[in-house]
Amino acid sequence: MIKNDNDKVMAAVTKMRTEWGANDAKRDAGLPTTYPEVERFDNLRYGENGDENLMDIYVPNQDKTVYPTVIDVHGGGFVYGDKELYQHYCLWWARQGFAVVSFNYRLAPKTVFPGALQDVSKAVEWVVATQPSISLI
Repeated sequence: MIKNDNDKVMAAVTKMRTEWGANDAKRDAGLPTTYPEVERFDNLRYGENGDENLMDIYVPNQDKTVYPTVIDVHGGGFVYGDKELYQHYCLWWARQGFAVVSFNYRLAPKTVFPGALQDVSKAVEWVVATQPSISLI
């Protein structure tokens, strides 16, 4: 039973996450999550918010020291999704010669604005400070 506006919001968000998650699972069923020509570094911590501040980095297995880099901020309107949501696109970019950074950020309504944007900024700052083999373009 829904008792107040907060419960209504959470019920709507839960319903949306369930429906979108089922559709994403169908879309991604059977797709590979690794390729021999891509090195993948999973679950690197960039902030202090547990699983909400983890990132994956995808790097082509090429003989370069610096790669042009795509930073993937997953979709979902800041209320849905995680770094795995677009891993197949990240793998595709890496196979094309790009390094790719994809990360989780805190989601609304659990985290209020501008929490998600602060996490996006923190993730980019972490990449710039710690990853000399990639070049943000």
